[in-house]
Amino acid sequence: MLTFGAFGGSLALLDVTVGAICSFFAVLRFAQHLLPPLVGLLGIPARRWLGTTGKLAAQQLRSNARRTSAAASAMLVGVTVAVSAVTAIGATKGATESMLSSGLPAVFTLNTADNKVPAGAMDSLRRQPELAVTPVRAASLDRALSDYPHIRVSDAAANVVSVRHMLDRMLLVVTTLLGFSMAIAALGVAATLMLAVEERTHEFGMLRAIGMSGRQLREMLTLESVLLALTGAVTGTTLGLVYGVLAVRSILGGSPIAILASSDGTALTVLGILAATVFTGIAASVLPARRVRRMAVVDALHTSG
Repeated sequence: MLTFGAFGGSLALLDVTVGAICSFFAVLRFAQHLLPPLVGLLGIPARRWLGTTGKLAAQQLRSNARRTSAAASAMLVGVTVAVSAVTAIGATKGATESMLSSGLPAVFTLNTADNKVPAGAMDSLRRQPELAVTPVRAASLDRALSDYPHIRVSDAAANVVSVRHMLDRMLLVVTTLLGFSMAIAALGVAATLMLAVEERTHEFGMLRAIGMSGRQLREMLTLESVLLALTGAVTGTTLGLVYGVLAVRSILGGSPIAILASSDGTALTVLGILAATVFTGIAASVLPARRVRRMAVVDALHTSG
């Protein structure tokens, strides 16, 4: 349905919407099979730079696929919705501004409180032949309507500004909701790590006993948290871009590359999401890492594995 909707039709947007919902729930349903391989891919730099610590962090997440998918899905949902909305709004904003600016630049409208324009104002406008010439139109309007200060004039430029302000407010709302969703996702990741600390107490004791320092354990937990958050964010960003582009294409047409290029603010949003994801992962690991730091090695070894 995503494909059919993307290539037009009388119900193109509906097809894209239903297809996006179905495919998104399919991703969530099979997340425990789809996300662990992505964790391994994202963990390659960590294994190279951090050695054993990075290897253990990635291996732990991959071996506990159900827990990994449950924690990463919270981030995935919020990021998917936000990125798809930002992509669609940004592309619509660019297309609308271009259409309003180039469509009828010489057209303007008169607005009053009672929606009635005085006849004298219309007569004054008729005596201004320069109204059709855009560069001098403002001065001509000022002269013609100098006796009617209650009349407001709007043209294509004013409409562009109005549309831009409206879409900017929508982007602000989406960004705010994204912030809330990332905060909730951080709590989910932190809860997952706290549960993991409880279940892996014996493992941590063994690692400390064979020579791993408390600092290395904290690095491992922090890396696990960052990988969890990044996995959800990368998957959500990919899905959001696809859904947003297909939704715009179903209405306005155009190639996916052209839609992405015209989507104002999408690239900056994606970069901001990835940066916020790293911060979220680090913040979510603070309490679990502190608990591991205070863990006594002897007590941990006596805990059943």
